[in-house]
Amino acid sequence: MNDLQSRIDRMSHQVIAAALHFDLWSVHIRDTAWEATSTYRQDFEKVWSLTSLAHRFAFYVRLNAIYDEHRKATTIPQLLRECSAAFDADVLAQATGRLSELSPSIAKVRSLRNNIYAHQSKSLSVKAAYAEVGISMDELAALASGSIDLINLIRAASNLEPIEVGRKHLDQFAEIIAAIDRRA
Repeated sequence: MNDLQSRIDRMSHQVIAAALHFDLWSVHIRDTAWEATSTYRQDFEKVWSLTSLAHRFAFYVRLNAIYDEHRKATTIPQLLRECSAAFDADVLAQATGRLSELSPSIAKVRSLRNNIYAHQSKSLSVKAAYAEVGISMDELAALASGSIDLINLIRAASNLEPIEVGRKHLDQFAEIIAAIDRRA
């Protein structure tokens, strides 16, 4: 495997990991999960809250890394530039358009990562940092999904199979929680 394909595969793994962390974090905070897990949360409150926080933290850090413009980093924007010659004009327009659509959300994630998750801001509380960026779970879900779309365009341009992020882990998590509630 050549160096470019290796870097694309590593980025694909980062995108998958970010999407999985988002999914698991979002399950923790959904109303339906909240109601269905009352016994579990009462008995294991610290585990529940720390697990949710860990997935949220990992999501923001990983997603920021996917789009970071550090000159030595392998990122989606860098891979798009490097692979642009392999795209036909329509696919290149689709990829750059998708990246442009996601850019406001990427900037919001970068702000949260920089002010909360990688460094603690001296001037902003966590609540104030979230209020300042105003990002929603729907926007974060679209960003995770859009990242998968972009890496798949890059993979196609490099003659690699697309990645697929299944959601089976969400069903498994729900089954585990249901089993815990039944035993309580």
